[in-house]
Amino acid sequence: MGLLHADESRRFTIVSAPGKRFDDDIKVTDLLYQAHDIAAGNTEGPAYEAFFDDNIGARYREIATTLGASSSAELDADLEAAKGNIYDMAVQGDSPDFAASRGEALCGRLVADLLGWEFVRSPSPSPFPPPHPSAHPPCARAATTPL
Repeated sequence: MGLLHADESRRFTIVSAPGKRFDDDIKVTDLLYQAHDIAAGNTEGPAYEAFFDDNIGARYREIATTLGASSSAELDADLEAAKGNIYDMAVQGDSPDFAASRGEALCGRLVADLLGWEFVRSPSPSPFPPPHPSAHPPCARAATTPL
């Protein structure tokens, strides 16, 4: 984190989702895809909420604890919101792309908290034109759904 504070003119930091911790580990993005598939009924496995909490929630809480995050209440609220949004979109048959994007969003919120910086959401509406709804309706909904 010292690197991010080293340059006082730094105004923005862009993060990615947490990757593997060791060779046999699973990246958070892949866990989010799995969560979407479980919620959509596309794969057998543990119940959706248990899978999300035991894998994705636990990973972010481990990162927060390791890095000394000050508050778990905000992280817990963000995780609950992501869990609900992913589930709702999956059972509607939406693309798993929104689920995968939560890896960066959750990490961004966590890093902002750790640095004491403001978390800036993507603008709403997005500065990018939305996909044409007839081309891919799930992406159009995902592009406008907040964390």
